[in-house]
Amino acid sequence: MKTKRALIAVSLISIVLLIISGVQCSKVAEDALEFTLDRAVLKNVEDDAGRWQHSGGKAIQDGKHTANYVSVKRVTFDTTSQQNTAMLTITLFFLGEQSPQSITLQGTHDFSSGKQIGSVSAASTEYADYIGGSFTTDKKTIRISKP
Repeated sequence: MKTKRALIAVSLISIVLLIISGVQCSKVAEDALEFTLDRAVLKNVEDDAGRWQHSGGKAIQDGKHTANYVSVKRVTFDTTSQQNTAMLTITLFFLGEQSPQSITLQGTHDFSSGKQIGSVSAASTEYADYIGGSFTTDKKTIRISKP
């Protein structure tokens, strides 16, 4: 009888732990920011050391234009060009305030796949919880996670 009660207690505890961990996993997913990038401009600027690539446009979240973005990539000849990659900085400027809330991302861009990876290096007050978090892109979609 005691063994049966112990098994039931262990089973109930296991169920509660699974429910709690599921809630935490959902919360992590809810905390992530995801945008579709709608590029309006793309310009390459060559210099003696390499190439700058400047781009920018709208960041769309849930079908709504919520921010503008600027992306700057740097290729240095005879170094990053060998890997077909670039140093990357992206800043999102959120709509709604004259001095906008923002998130700045730094990482790498792979020209072969179009993918980008890195972390949140700076953010204004509203998005400060994302500093140190990671980001990934797959050409048009960017996903930013908290640390």
